[in-house]
Formats: sequence, C-alpha cells, structure tokens
Amino acid sequence: MIITVFILFFSIFLIVNLGINNLFKKNRKDFFYALPIKNYIEIKKIKTETFSKHLLTVNWGTYCSEIILFEDSIFILLKISYLGGLINLYRPIIQISINEN
Repeated sequence: MIITVFILFFSIFLIVNLGINNLFKKNRKDFFYALPIKNYIEIKKIKTETFSKHLLTVNWGTYCSEIILFEDSIFILLKISYLGGLINLYRPIIQISINEN
C-alpha cells in the first residue's frame, strides 16, 4: 500500500514537472519565432547565477543561459543542463528593459 502511494505521488510529480518544462520550452520557441527583424546580438552558453527573495524563501540558482541584446532591452533565456547536456530543463525568460520616458 505504501509503495503504491509512493509510486503514484512520484508519477504525478514527474508528469507535472515535464508539463511545466514543456511549457517553458514552447515559450522559448515562440520567443525566437516572434523576434522582430532588427539587429540583435545573441550570446550563447553563458554561466548565469540568479538570486530571488520572497517573503519566506530565498532561491539561488546557477544556469547555462543565452543572452539576447537589443538596443533598449536584454533577454536572458535560462536552462539547466544535466548529464552533459543530454537533459535540458528550461526556465522562464527574464527581460530587462530601458524606458527613457
């Protein structure tokens, strides 16, 4: 009985994580599809560290990312690679913009 419950929870956990990963992967593909035809610089395979602080938690992560530079904004596309790049887990896209109004 306990083993069955464990297998059930592990399966649900795995399916939810794969679903979230596929959502971020689709967002990344849509981002590159929607890039406007203007000059930008793409820098690949940059080691990036992120820090976020919430009310009860503090998160610090190290990622291999791609950075896309426009004239007025920067996009950071995060991903975590396991097993030498065999498994890639994608994370949300971070945008930093400059507004001179």
